[in-house]
Amino acid sequence: MAKDNGQTGLFATPDFDKPLTYEYEIFLSISKYIEENAVELRQKTELIVGPDKQKYFRPHVSFLSFKQKAGKDVVLSTLQKALLDVQPIEVEINGFDIFSKGPRGQAIILTVVESDELKNLYGLIQSIYRCGKMKGLHLTIMRTVYLVDQESVRNQLNALNYSGTFRCTQLTLLRRPKDSNEKYEEVGILNLGSQAD
Repeated sequence: MAKDNGQTGLFATPDFDKPLTYEYEIFLSISKYIEENAVELRQKTELIVGPDKQKYFRPHVSFLSFKQKAGKDVVLSTLQKALLDVQPIEVEINGFDIFSKGPRGQAIILTVVESDELKNLYGLIQSIYRCGKMKGLHLTIMRTVYLVDQESVRNQLNALNYSGTFRCTQLTLLRRPKDSNEKYEEVGILNLGSQAD
């Protein structure tokens, strides 16, 4: 057996990049009408609780998330093929709620009804990519507020008596590197059915 004269360290060993794992997030794409309602309700909510402590972002409904090493084009095309037979879904929004974030204050949200159609859609995606639980479906109005009397605020918000529906024809797919604080990048739009309208 030949002696290793300590020369193996003189040559660089190949560094094969492992595929990066990404966190994928799927949003229900809301209608323009509901988006406009959310902006208006935010303004009314600010009159009750004051301004949001975090910069506002475009209204959306988080649906589910999963982790995956496959490239974004593969994930996008795989999901789009799976959704060809899924028809657009009527989504119901029903009233305000306050979500406690512990020492980080509270979020004010509109609740989204978890219908059988949304549960079936979750089940379909779960059969392709192992997902976490379906998120507690909601549309965020205020991301971070600090409320002293939540019950009084809840009563004032419920007096606005908001409910609405929209037809979800598309999902928005986003991703970012796993365990990072980077902003999500938009990967693409997934149509429900062969031709969403």
